[in-house]
Amino acid sequence: MKKLLYKVFVNNRVIDSLSSPFISIIVPPIVGLYYGALDIWGDEWKIIKDYKEIHEVIFSGLAGFTIIILFVKGISEQFKGVVNRKYQNLLESIMVFFNDLVKKKKDRFYQKAKKVKPNGDVFKIITQPKDQLEFVLDGAKRLLKNGFDISPKNVAITIIQGIPSEEKWWYEFKCDAQKQHTKAKHIMEGNST
Repeated sequence: MKKLLYKVFVNNRVIDSLSSPFISIIVPPIVGLYYGALDIWGDEWKIIKDYKEIHEVIFSGLAGFTIIILFVKGISEQFKGVVNRKYQNLLESIMVFFNDLVKKKKDRFYQKAKKVKPNGDVFKIITQPKDQLEFVLDGAKRLLKNGFDISPKNVAITIIQGIPSEEKWWYEFKCDAQKQHTKAKHIMEGNST
């Protein structure tokens, strides 16, 4: 339903045309001048006085059309505002996710760098992939909650590791260790995507 409403009131050519600067800037003054001419000179100008029935139909049509256009534009702007707020929230959530990731890495590097010995394996001391992956999994879960309003209880991010030649599989990382997951072997040997 949301997708249909979005298509009808936000993302289609009619709404784009109604939102164009030409329609917003040029048409209202022209219609206003027409209404003014009917009101001010309606009894004096022959083109208006002699064709009153036609002008009544045109006036009624323009008035109805104006009301419909304003109604549709109002709904469209409301939907666009909601979409823009969600988009802004998603961007902020992504920035927070990456900012936290970079800060965590920077802090770890700073703490580990103090303990590096001249002949030590700098890469092994500073780089801690398991620690990074756990933080990324938790951060991804927060991103899904904050950016997409997905309840954390509906998110289960895991990483399966194994030895394919021995048909051994296990969960190397779980976002939620208390959650009951399908056996890793069943997933890896099944028709899972």
